[in-house]
Amino acid sequence: MTKQHFFIVLVFLVFILVTSGVLCAQRVIDLDKVWGDMRVLGDKPDDQSGDRIAHGDINGDGYMDIIIGAAYARNCAGDTYVIFGSSSPLSTIDLSTQSADITVCGGYELDYSGYAVASGDVNGDGYDDLIIGAPYADPDGRSNAGETYVIFGKIFSSPTIIDLKTEAADITVGGDHGADYSGHAVASGDINGDGYDDLIIGAPWADPGGRSGAGETYVIFGDSFSSPPYTVDLSTQSADITVCGAADIDESGHALASGDVNNDGYDDVIIVAPYADPGGRLMAGETYVIFGFSFPSPPYTIDLSSWPANITVCGDDERVGGDTGIPVASGDVNGDGYCDVIIGAHGASPGGRPGAGEIYVIFGKIFSTPVIIDLSTDSADITVCGAVAYDWSGSALASGEVNNDGFDDIIIGANGADPGGRDKAGETYVIFGKIFSSPTTIDLSTTQADITVCGDDAFDNSGWAVASGDVNGDGYHDVIIGAPWADPGDPPRSYAGETYLIAGGGAFITAHGLGGKSWIKEFNLLANGLNSFKAFGAVNSQGEVHLAVGDVDADSLDEIAAGQGEGGKSWVKFFEVNGSIIDSFKAFGAANTNGELHLAIGNFDAEPSDNEIAVAQGEGGQSWVKVFEIDGTFKRAFKAFGAANAQGEVHLAAGDLENADGIDEIVAGMGEGGSSRVKIFSYDGSVIRSFKAFESADNPGGEVRLAVGNFDADADLEIAASTGYNGKNKVRLFEKDGTLIRQFAAFGSGGNPNGDVQITAADIDDNGIDEILCGHGEGGGSWVKVFKADGTSILSFKAFGGVNAQGEIHLARCKY
Repeated sequence: MTKQHFFIVLVFLVFILVTSGVLCAQRVIDLDKVWGDMRVLGDKPDDQSGDRIAHGDINGDGYMDIIIGAAYARNCAGDTYVIFGSSSPLSTIDLSTQSADITVCGGYELDYSGYAVASGDVNGDGYDDLIIGAPYADPDGRSNAGETYVIFGKIFSSPTIIDLKTEAADITVGGDHGADYSGHAVASGDINGDGYDDLIIGAPWADPGGRSGAGETYVIFGDSFSSPPYTVDLSTQSADITVCGAADIDESGHALASGDVNNDGYDDVIIVAPYADPGGRLMAGETYVIFGFSFPSPPYTIDLSSWPANITVCGDDERVGGDTGIPVASGDVNGDGYCDVIIGAHGASPGGRPGAGEIYVIFGKIFSTPVIIDLSTDSADITVCGAVAYDWSGSALASGEVNNDGFDDIIIGANGADPGGRDKAGETYVIFGKIFSSPTTIDLSTTQADITVCGDDAFDNSGWAVASGDVNGDGYHDVIIGAPWADPGDPPRSYAGETYLIAGGGAFITAHGLGGKSWIKEFNLLANGLNSFKAFGAVNSQGEVHLAVGDVDADSLDEIAAGQGEGGKSWVKFFEVNGSIIDSFKAFGAANTNGELHLAIGNFDAEPSDNEIAVAQGEGGQSWVKVFEIDGTFKRAFKAFGAANAQGEVHLAAGDLENADGIDEIVAGMGEGGSSRVKIFSYDGSVIRSFKAFESADNPGGEVRLAVGNFDADADLEIAASTGYNGKNKVRLFEKDGTLIRQFAAFGSGGNPNGDVQITAADIDDNGIDEILCGHGEGGGSWVKVFKADGTSILSFKAFGGVNAQGEIHLARCKY
């Protein structure tokens, strides 16, 4: 029987969006089961690290840095941490034992420095500057007037500690009156279009015109600020722009953002007044947009009690804004060149679900101002409805190009969600941007988000804060999530808080199978394709491509090896991940009847500087394995099996199973028509070990697929084997001597009727223990499952749609 391998998928982390059409698969990352790409663990109990987060390139190296506020640290003096971005972020940074790259310590107890954080290039030197709000600070004795600090970006040595008690910030802005709480919210944007980011500060309890708690928002124009430190005392100096709240207890300035909503080249100021009462609806909340322009003769005062904002968005229901405040963000969600306004109403009750929350998107455009959008009578362009009562969906918001498709994506925190029954563990959703019809409603009770990140433990409140930035420099925005009530450490540090990075980056590849066109396509972990290229032309007549990955040029990054499939001519090609060809050679002649190859890459010859490639014959071969240098130089050959391997096909894996000497062994499994035997070979073809992986009742076709990994965290590698065509969907783990460790069923016969399980191993959560990735075989439905070594299923997703006609998924690991 001819086996049909339509696609090969390389998977490195938790889940996949795979297109070959294009089909988008919703994905779920459960932080209870996988680690994520980075976790920053709070220092001490009750610090609530991750209560506020942001990003910016503070050290100017081209990688976005993670900014974490811990306002409750050190008896609420507050700390702010900066973790530098890099191409290979650390999987764990434990602030109880490790230092952040930059730590900014609040000056005095109860200042709550770090209660708000942001970044922007205020002095125009090409480095993003760190902006920190300390709303309970007491400038010149004005109790709780609040302060805002700007630390100029530059090349910092790591670690750097800046203690604001002994060292002045580059800019300090002191609040006007006691109990104004200036610095409760901070943001930046080039409001006057002069090329400097301007500092935007919210003082939601200020009393403009005697209106108690109406709130104020200040804009301090950016400049070169060539001789720091600078102090701006709002009790004696005017901000360049002051926006005064309209009515008592509106708390205008409670949340802030900026973006060019009308696309005139000036960033606009976006202000939230969560307790405003539009149309008499108590605490329904209002959001204002003040258009930027040159503002040539500051100071300016905009009094919302007598002068309407350019855009006012009025909340729908009473008390929606009054639960703890409405977040706001901006981004070009529909890709039309205008920044859209994204508003959270986490107290809303869509579909009668109290506190499920709603998110509204108002598309940017050229507006005839003033404009009032009343959500009690007008529809938002997009409304996202929270899934379950008291999820508080919309409690945090951000935007970013997570899948790098030209549309900003909506990132939503729902800190009250209960994933897996874990009370208030929290969830974060990503809704991919695209061209939307207006109005559009996305109801998360019936429609799954494009990405869902589930919080780790009960009461972590993951999603309390969210941000997005390209931390690993791959061109894709990564998702950053704060869980301020998490309890890291052993013993747990109660409410120390955690921050998670869910990164994109090169992770897996798809290749056409039998009947394809020999294309290879690379994908981001959270996104659409990174790159695609054609591996072979017409000589690979059935269009099937087999893959292996490994570091073939000693640069610590994996490259792609592509072998022709059935109907080919036994050629191997090596590619960089961008599709640039490195080398090629022909591995077998006419003896490999169908021209199909199976591949494995490893260090087989004890030369530490490079890897080699093992190439085995496919169906219709004679069970031969050859080892080559990457340039095609033949090293040696051996016959893995005799007549018992009736179809002459050999499946391969590689790993340092013997002696832990840095030399990989070659693991060979029989193909279809064999007897389920596995052999371990040394480089010279000597058989080291041999065992039978399955009895005929479980694997009547006798074909064995293989992976090598560390499945139990000891010093030795183990072997995973799965049933082939006509098998029983089984996976078994073995010690290298063939001792059975455990077994489990990867799939049911209904979904994967021919029982053929594709398999690989990868440490997807960076804990030193490999997970087992299983894919449907021929006749399946293109599903992938990820298992822990004990057989616990932790993830599942559909990789392809109908274009993958035979529903078979091949798996291997990749890192680049």
